[in-house]
Amino acid sequence: MHLSMHRVFCNLFLSCFLLANTINLLDMARSLVLIKGMLADYLQSLIDEKQGFEFSWKCSFCDDRHSGNLLKKVSTVSAGLQVSGLKTGLTLLDAQQDNFAIVQLSVKRKPDIEATQLCRDLDIIYIQVKLEAQDDFESLKLKLAIPGFVGTCFNPLCLKCGRHLHRTIMTVIGGVCYQCRRPMKVAAVQAGMSRDNTCAGPENFTTEELKLARSRGVTIDLVFSKTRQQRFLANVCPSCKAFVGEHYLFTDYICAGNNYKREDLHVGFYCDHCSSLQYQ
Repeated sequence: MHLSMHRVFCNLFLSCFLLANTINLLDMARSLVLIKGMLADYLQSLIDEKQGFEFSWKCSFCDDRHSGNLLKKVSTVSAGLQVSGLKTGLTLLDAQQDNFAIVQLSVKRKPDIEATQLCRDLDIIYIQVKLEAQDDFESLKLKLAIPGFVGTCFNPLCLKCGRHLHRTIMTVIGGVCYQCRRPMKVAAVQAGMSRDNTCAGPENFTTEELKLARSRGVTIDLVFSKTRQQRFLANVCPSCKAFVGEHYLFTDYICAGNNYKREDLHVGFYCDHCSSLQYQ
């Protein structure tokens, strides 16, 4: 008798537990539908008012950081549509009402490979936002501005290996001369192993990069190094004519912990994969 009553109570407790969980799941589902609708309405209001929505992300294909206006080519935002069998959180349509981008609210931490490939095949931007239990409209709006994964890279492909190229960045730094302590600008190019170094000085600049650096106020002249017994182009102080070699360019300016003003300029692309092969 006691055993039977115990089983009855256990079954009753289990039924109540399952019912409570079912109600919680239904509440979460209703809340998510409501939040999706709010996000769609918010983005649509920005479009109607001719405003943009800036977003940025660390690219999984080229490791660069991309940014832009998500709504630049979008005219309509809808919630809960399906794209080729894929149920989306938000669907962004262009002026021709073609699918331009989709936003997936996912509990997955890793990118959805199948969804990413589907969108790449359809030439649709795939954006995946990590969904957590405590998320609300405001938190998801912030996550959309810095999404965890975007299945699109805007950099061109390498003609040799087919991988996405990396940006070549010239950094111009407004510092001081190590010798006379007067203002001195220096320039360096970061292009991985494509320049035999992670940070290359003027001796490895292209003709266009030399013109650009000089147009930004950097003095670059031909110098002679007694240590190397060579002549080469280097960053030169306009006041005392002291020059900065590759080593000190990196340690005293690029990586130095100072408050020097920096300007990063996009000057081209390079293939990290093809460049690294020559060192294997």
